Amino acid sequence: MRQRSRLRQGLRTAQAAALALVAFAATAVADGGLPHVARIGYIRGAADRIPEALQTVGLKVELLDGKALDRTDLSSFRAIIVGPRAYETDPDLLGNNDNLLAFARKGGLVLVQYQQYAFFLNDYAPYPLTVGSRAPGTTTVSTTRRGSPSVGGTALLGGHDRVTDETAAVTPVQPVSPVLLRPNRIGLGDWAGWVQERGLYFAHSWDPQYHSVLSMHDPGDPPLEGGLLIAKVGSGTYVYTGLSFFRQLPAGVPGAFRLFANLLALAEVKSGSRAP
Repeated sequence: MRQRSRLRQGLRTAQAAALALVAFAATAVADGGLPHVARIGYIRGAADRIPEALQTVGLKVELLDGKALDRTDLSSFRAIIVGPRAYETDPDLLGNNDNLLAFARKGGLVLVQYQQYAFFLNDYAPYPLTVGSRAPGTTTVSTTRRGSPSVGGTALLGGHDRVTDETAAVTPVQPVSPVLLRPNRIGLGDWAGWVQERGLYFAHSWDPQYHSVLSMHDPGDPPLEGGLLIAKVGSGTYVYTGLSFFRQLPAGVPGAFRLFANLLALAEVKSGSRAP
């Protein structure tokens, strides 16, 4: 009984600490401003606590799933966020991905957080993206490509571009990008206090339709610019990011909240306007 009581007390203490961190981050975001996005949909990913973190800072987030992309009128949403590895954990998302892209083309914001190999290999993004940084032949794995669910093909995957040093310097590729300016002006201080890593599964190459925003790298590695990519899709915007928001937001990292708020602010762009 005493052991159970100590475990419950420890859990309550950890939850209180997490809430305190997120509350601190909420103050930091509120000081700079939250995006004016009335309705945000969220497709939860693996071990994903971001929806609750976003709700804590005052954003109106509604949980969706892959089935909802087919059964729900998405026109009232301004943004739909896809959680980390959701293309693995939600099989209905795969079959309804075209509806997600159609939502973007009609003027919505689609913000996709880090995904693993199947996302890249099966071309779920609106324009081509690749992943993997090792030489061909280093690693192979059998995977199933979209359109041939019963046929396994061999794909060269290799490693993936990531930045494991949470203190790695971050340099703007586009200093005047709205993502770095509104509603929060992102500066050096916003990269302090990140936990465990900067990001993972960065895009290794991408179609010219995408625009890179940030550059970063581990010590001794070449600069990586595939951690945050933005593209115009029809009248809307598509974002792929490998930045580890799934770690930073539940941990209450203020700069991560401020940057994520800026990404959501892209949904404020009027239909027909060009994405940054």
